[in-house]
Amino acid sequence: MIEFMMFSAVCLAIFVLAKNISKQAQTQSLKPIRIETEEEMRRKLQAKKQQEQDSKHFKD
Repeated sequence: MIEFMMFSAVCLAIFVLAKNISKQAQTQSLKPIRIETEEEMRRKLQAKKQQEQDSKHFKD
């Protein structure tokens, strides 16, 4: 009976520690990584090309 109580106490302690560690990891993590969609990548490329064209016009 005593062994069972010791075992359950150890399990409870491990569970509480794991929960605290996961909570800390969530609060200290950086902003979530965002995967760019193809549409956003295409827009960025288009904007970059437009900017290059604009800079060519100013040089001329």
